[in-house]
Amino acid sequence: MAPPSASSPCPTANADGQLADADTRWFIGARANFFAAVDDRDTTQAIIKGLDTDFAGAHPLFISQAVNTAHIDAERLAGAFFPDTTARRRALIGDEGLVGIDRARDLIGYAPAHRY
Repeated sequence: MAPPSASSPCPTANADGQLADADTRWFIGARANFFAAVDDRDTTQAIIKGLDTDFAGAHPLFISQAVNTAHIDAERLAGAFFPDTTARRRALIGDEGLVGIDRARDLIGYAPAHRY
C-alpha cells in the first residue's frame, strides 16, 4: 500500500481527526518500524561495504533509506507519532528518516541510492 500524500501526517483525517481505514492500517504498520524501509539494492551495498571496509571489532549499524516512508517533514512526523520523545541528538531535516544511518555512512561509506 502506498503512503498517504505529503500534505500532512494524517492526510485523510476527518473533522474529528480520525484516519480512513486504509490510511490507519498503513500508519500503524509504518509507525511500528519508525517509518523506515530499505531497498534490497541498498542492503546489498551495505553488506558489500561492510565486508570490504577495514575496521576492527563489531559495529552494529542501522541500514535504511535516507528518507521516511511517509515522505513528509520528519519533525512533524516524529511529533505526531512519537510526541513523548522530545530529545534529539540533532534537528531532523526535511523528510529524512527517523532511524539514524549516520554511523553507517561514517564507518562503511553507506550511501542509500533508492527509495522504497
